[in-house]
Amino acid sequence: MNFGKQATFLGTWVWRILRGSFYWLLGNFIYVFLVMNFLLAETVDEMGTLVITGVLLIPFIFAPGTIAAFSCVRKFFDETKTASFSVFAKAYKENYRMAMSHGFIFVFATFLLYVAYWYYGSFGIVGKIVPASLMIVALSLFLFVLAYTSDRKERLWDYWKLGGLLLINHPMFTLFMTTEIFFVLYFCHYIGALLLFVAPGAVLLIVYYFYTESVKAEAKKMME
Repeated sequence: MNFGKQATFLGTWVWRILRGSFYWLLGNFIYVFLVMNFLLAETVDEMGTLVITGVLLIPFIFAPGTIAAFSCVRKFFDETKTASFSVFAKAYKENYRMAMSHGFIFVFATFLLYVAYWYYGSFGIVGKIVPASLMIVALSLFLFVLAYTSDRKERLWDYWKLGGLLLINHPMFTLFMTTEIFFVLYFCHYIGALLLFVAPGAVLLIVYYFYTESVKAEAKKMME
């Protein structure tokens, strides 16, 4: 591969990251407002209120907007199809109710893990590590479920059951995915513009890539 092809390849994926961020922000712009206010908050109470607001909006804003953004990102992996606003709008409308259900499940699970974190945390560091680790797993599963929903039609609990099986059956994919997401967010948080215009698209691409790789691996196992 010569330099010209490498530059073209890199430029294509940078552009896709920016477009992915655009589609995510299109459906989740209120979170930009919440984050900006969080950074400017002067008291812990203000920060807590903003965090709670963001969590409560997950079923109504984050989940539908993220599924719609995943529907556009999915087109990046299919060179014959093009992501567009019409794709975003159609996916948002068609998946809104299912997205709300996913969001309610995730918020409920997060609440239980939060309670466990503070209750069992009083008994020692292990009591905090376990719920915190489960929160990371729950978030990874939630993102996988949203990517899955943008790709296929299933019943509500089948998304969670099959999404969970994909994570469990391919632990290395799960580890690489969470690690890459961590580094993306870690490096982007130093520059606000990157956190706004790069991080969302990069995370969407990472999650969808490992989702598709897990699905391919499962299909290959079934053919053997």
